[in-house]
Amino acid sequence: MPSRRQLLVAGSLAVAATAGCLGDDDDPEDPEPADDESDDDDTAVTVSDPDAPLVTTVDRRTADDNDEDTEDIVLATYGGVDDIGTVEYDDTREIYHVPIRFADETVDNFVAELEAVDGFSDPMAQELQVHVDGEVIGSYALGPDFAASMEDDNWDGSFSIMGEEAELEELRAEFDTE
Repeated sequence: MPSRRQLLVAGSLAVAATAGCLGDDDDPEDPEPADDESDDDDTAVTVSDPDAPLVTTVDRRTADDNDEDTEDIVLATYGGVDDIGTVEYDDTREIYHVPIRFADETVDNFVAELEAVDGFSDPMAQELQVHVDGEVIGSYALGPDFAASMEDDNWDGSFSIMGEEAELEELRAEFDTE
């Protein structure tokens, strides 16, 4: 079983490493399809509770593990997910993960909320928490590379969630893909 420190480091690296890996929606030569045109991706994602927090953040410098008053700031909800992949195992890092992509509006909110709490000034102190059924299943440092991609407006909303296979399958089950 990997230690919390290993998960935090792996999470930071994976999130930063996957930023942009699901493609580039901002390519000016590839215009957005009109509302009545179908996209190449026929998969639609719906969720049973779109307002439930998926990713929240707390500042490790001010948070106390026993402090019930620490406010989690919601960065993304389940309803903000545009696409979700399948649960996969990474042989190199020996961990399960599931790739997701957030909608543009969610990406903007994610970045704005981190800016509002000065999260980019010390990204290793900013903790991102992933929730399933109201429980935290993973906790990762924001990390300097991921923070820089957001500050430079280069993050396309790609995000990789790591954890135990059963927890990730439970997360994925929250979404209906058609």
